[in-house]
Formats: sequence, structure tokens, C-alpha cells
Amino acid sequence: MTISMRAVGTATSATAAVTAVNPAVPTGTEATDISILMVVAKPYNTTITTPSGWTKITEHAEGTIATGTDVGSTIVALYYKVGAAVGAIGNITQSNANSMGAQIMSYATTVGGWNVASFTQGGDTASAANYSATGAG
Repeated sequence: MTISMRAVGTATSATAAVTAVNPAVPTGTEATDISILMVVAKPYNTTITTPSGWTKITEHAEGTIATGTDVGSTIVALYYKVGAAVGAIGNITQSNANSMGAQIMSYATTVGGWNVASFTQGGDTASAANYSATGAG
């Protein structure tokens, strides 16, 4: 099986009195593609509402540092949807965030289907470590 990136959507963000962001599935996405939505919010204890029709893969807070100007820990949430229609997906709401951003990437496969039951996640609690979420073939 070969997986390739089909399209990358425009990043959307909001700050200050943010209530929601509305990312879009990128142009070029096809009905057999899997779209991955990444949402990042600050502070780390923000509750992000799962968008309608999307399934959460994982959510990870990268620390517990209180928010302030140019400081504070963030939370990252990843979601997927197979066959997402091109265009805005509707508002992703949250509680407690003072800044929030989102972006959608779409991927194609050569086998004509996705084994989403095989999603796994991994992370490292060390300071400044990278975080990843992967899908198994």
C-alpha cells in the first residue's frame, strides 16, 4: 500500500476572545481520501469539541504551564474523516482557549480503503519533545 499526501488546506486561527475556528477540507480531496484535522489551542486545559462527522484520533497537552503573553502550554487534538467534502467543515468550538488554530491535510492510498482501527499514538513527556500520531497499514 502506498500513502501519499493529496492536498493541504489553509491554516486558520484566532486569538484573544476566540470562540471557534472553521477550517476547510482542501481543494483536490477525493471521496476515497482520508482527511486529518489538527487543532491546536492554548492553554493546555482547553476543551475542544469534536467536529460533527469527524472521529478523534488523540489529544495531547504538551505541559501544564499557565498561559500568559508568549508563554504557556498548548493542547493538540487530531481527528480523521474518510470522504470529507471539499470546503469549510463548520465551526470547531472550544472552552477556555485564548488562541486556537486548525488545518486539514488529505491523503490518498493505492488500496482503495483505510484501516482506521489501526491508528496508534505515541509521545514523549520530555520537555520540547516531538509528538506523533500514525496509522498502520
